[in-house]
Amino acid sequence: MTDAVRRLTPAGVEVFRQFVQRAAAGEAAPAPTLLLTDPSYSEPATFDAVVDKRVFATRYELGVYLVQALGSVPVSKLSRDHGLWTWLALYWFDQLAPLRSDGTRRLYRPETIILPEKPDYTRYYRHFIRTPWLAVQFHGDAARVLLMPPGQGKEPPLARRGELVEQLSSRQWIFGNRKIIRAAFEMYFDTAANRVRRGAGGSGGGSPRRLATIVDQLELTWDLQDCSPAQVIALLPMEFDRWRHTGT
Repeated sequence: MTDAVRRLTPAGVEVFRQFVQRAAAGEAAPAPTLLLTDPSYSEPATFDAVVDKRVFATRYELGVYLVQALGSVPVSKLSRDHGLWTWLALYWFDQLAPLRSDGTRRLYRPETIILPEKPDYTRYYRHFIRTPWLAVQFHGDAARVLLMPPGQGKEPPLARRGELVEQLSSRQWIFGNRKIIRAAFEMYFDTAANRVRRGAGGSGGGSPRRLATIVDQLELTWDLQDCSPAQVIALLPMEFDRWRHTGT
């Protein structure tokens, strides 16, 4: 069964926000799913698209699905529509914050669920639904390095965030540079095993955190947008040798 994509109105966003705040404080209550279709709290999207309640195994899988579902709509029309992304977060809310046995939920930062109305990249990149869509839209299969963190973790799949996405998505210019993200994919992602390589989530030499710092420095003297992924990798210092020859 599919559902037409809608967007929450300001009133709908506020009701959902209040629910999220109460749930974060430990209140046991079902998600306010009536907001999804109630014309007092939501309205049709400005385009035609449908989604369904399928369960996603990874954030990458969600991103691929959304790119396909919303593919005919210009990115500029979708990217900052906080009512749309917040509606989608409510639509899949049980996958973002599953119910515990006592009826409570584990909630994260508010901006992971409620996309801020005012554009703010320092918070936008944390949104659990928008970021997978944008990562796949920009980077295709290379988005796996951002959206498939290593290990299983205790978080539900759609709420799992690793060091790679934190370091490479929190800087807008890095996230938007296809060559850098592809270079990170070639170094840190094991395509045969379809997972991030072991040890790629640390913070020492050759880590994603160091990669973000180094490319910030390189951008001062090199136009990394004009470099190929191989050239980006070649410019990195010796601390990246562990990863430099492992790309597949």
